[in-house]
Amino acid sequence: SKDGDEEDTIYLQEVIRDHPIWERISFWTEFFWDSAAATLARQVNKVVTSNEDELYRDEEKVMLYELMLDHVTKMYEWGKFTPAVLTAFMETIGSHVSLSDDDIQQILEHALSPEGSNGDNEEGEQNAD
Repeated sequence: SKDGDEEDTIYLQEVIRDHPIWERISFWTEFFWDSAAATLARQVNKVVTSNEDELYRDEEKVMLYELMLDHVTKMYEWGKFTPAVLTAFMETIGSHVSLSDDDIQQILEHALSPEGSNGDNEEGEQNAD
């Protein structure tokens, strides 16, 4: 602390960042599917009385794209995975949610860019060989 009278602030992320769970693809896969299920359930509740199936499919694809972008960006920011591992993860998940190869490439480019990861990924940059 600056004046010695206040306790230093400790953020939860600092405490849990080195836990081995963040290095397991199985954790991130389960986390993605849980997030997707919850988000899709909310979307279904919005359109359950609607006859606009095509609109729902479009909204579902946009939602999955945005969810995947957020998810992969978080994985990269934690600095536990190389771009090659993230690419394999994206290709596996992407095939299950009907994302095109172009969608997957766009997500990866954005997630791995300094703007996508807020520039906070020193470890990830080191792993990007």
